[in-house]
Amino acid sequence: MNVPATLKHSFLLCLFAAAVPLRAIPVPMQVTASTPARVWTEGYGTGNGRLGILSFGVFPKETVVLNEGSIFAKKNFQMREGAAEALDKARELCKEGKYRSADQLFRKNILPPGNIAGDYQQGGRLQVEFQGLPSPSSYQRTLDMRRGKATTRAQFGTGELTTEILAAPSSDCAAYHIACTMPSGCRVSLNLEHPDPSARIVAQPNGWVLEGQGSNGGTRFENTVVILAPGASVTRKGSTIILDSSREVLVLSSISTDYNIRKPEAPLTHSLAAKNARILAKAQKAGWKKLAAETEDYFSRLMTRCQVDLGDSPAGVSAMTTAQRLERVKQGKKDPDLLEQLFQFGRFCTIAHTRPGQLPCGLQGLWNPELRAAWMGCYFLNINSQMNQWPSHVTGLGEFQRSYLDFVRSLRPHGEEFARFIKRDGFCFGHYTDCWKRTYFSGNNPEWGASLMNGAWACAHLVDSYRFTGDREDLKKSLPILESNARFIMSWFEDDGEGRYLSGPGVSPETGFYAPDGTGPNVLSYVSNGTSHDQLLGREALRNYIYACGELGVRTPTLLKA
Repeated sequence: MNVPATLKHSFLLCLFAAAVPLRAIPVPMQVTASTPARVWTEGYGTGNGRLGILSFGVFPKETVVLNEGSIFAKKNFQMREGAAEALDKARELCKEGKYRSADQLFRKNILPPGNIAGDYQQGGRLQVEFQGLPSPSSYQRTLDMRRGKATTRAQFGTGELTTEILAAPSSDCAAYHIACTMPSGCRVSLNLEHPDPSARIVAQPNGWVLEGQGSNGGTRFENTVVILAPGASVTRKGSTIILDSSREVLVLSSISTDYNIRKPEAPLTHSLAAKNARILAKAQKAGWKKLAAETEDYFSRLMTRCQVDLGDSPAGVSAMTTAQRLERVKQGKKDPDLLEQLFQFGRFCTIAHTRPGQLPCGLQGLWNPELRAAWMGCYFLNINSQMNQWPSHVTGLGEFQRSYLDFVRSLRPHGEEFARFIKRDGFCFGHYTDCWKRTYFSGNNPEWGASLMNGAWACAHLVDSYRFTGDREDLKKSLPILESNARFIMSWFEDDGEGRYLSGPGVSPETGFYAPDGTGPNVLSYVSNGTSHDQLLGREALRNYIYACGELGVRTPTLLKA
């Protein structure tokens, strides 16, 4: 699958991770633009690992996306009866060199007709419009990674309008702040909306309450939004709140859900409204300056743990916008400081999109503005989820991998159910899942959907993390799933009659090959036995299990004696 921009940045981060000397004067951790973000992928966002907030739009309009990481739809799917027997038949077809026939068997008798995961869905969009202002004389957007804050600043002949967004980590709320130095203040309209027509938005004296649920009985959530506008004249026009003579406005959002991370099939029953009320009462008491200081302290401590020095950029380049600097690099010019900022942007995404005790980062992170995210915004275990984790330990953010490690361990029950269904031992996993953690083969194309080694790849992070931390207690938590995965591999790999143990039938995800199959000289196919992808992951998984047993003093890995 195509890799979203956030994940590409995280991947590039690893390329630079080998050189991390501290420098006396770190390069400013700022991404800048002098043009509006016309689409959300050009917007600047931040988050606290549970809540995400992103701003985009063309002045005088601004859209502020408000998200929470556990809002997912549910998907109904059934494992296909007879799949185990069809897998055995596909293996025989591959032995006979009938690869195209094996592909067709997967499509007809094994793969489901559609997706098996629910979409990651949003928590609300705040629509903002500034009225009666002239075109700005200058316009600038900044993402300050060290402060965990994104800012839009428009300057006029008689004053300045500034909007800022952040997601406070300890106060656990999202905030949107407006400051206006125009002589008469500014007039601004605000409205809360959601793309799901079944979502219920109730107007309150000082804001709104949005009650919604992920499609098809998914996560139930409530987003309470309050507006603080001292000195402004407040009127309502339908669901829209209009503020006149505004000099400072603070919009606070708290999103609570019924998602139970320990037992997703048993939703939490606490009052979402009461939880939001407690969070917002404390946030209102703190005010904007304290929320901003709290957020800056959190991001600054984490972002400055690691620096990289690739050299110095030419004089004057740092005054350019990020887009201008990227264009220079495309033309072959050097800008080492820009590469350093890209390195830091990967680390910033790690901090903004996950934290211990929460779900790991999905494909759009916490910034999806749609009802249905691209690629469902879920967890792809055939590379994407792993890519998000690669930078963690090597750049001083090891604790941010904990949520992924816990998530992987929690996949074991449904993974073992899947293995039993296809009449194999142990634990295995299809190539993606959602917050409900169910699994099967995914999608109706064997090019990406026919792999069963995704669980092995995910489990590799459990051992890799131990190699960084030496945390034996954490490794003990991982041993059951490592053994279960090893058991699956021992039942999935078969002797080919020549002393070689081959996996299959399966694919190296998104990789095809040309081979004769009796219908023509060379036919594009995907499914085979003993793919390099499967063989390498199987070997690594068995080695990791043996290594973990040795580290924990488990002397008899019985499955390997069988």
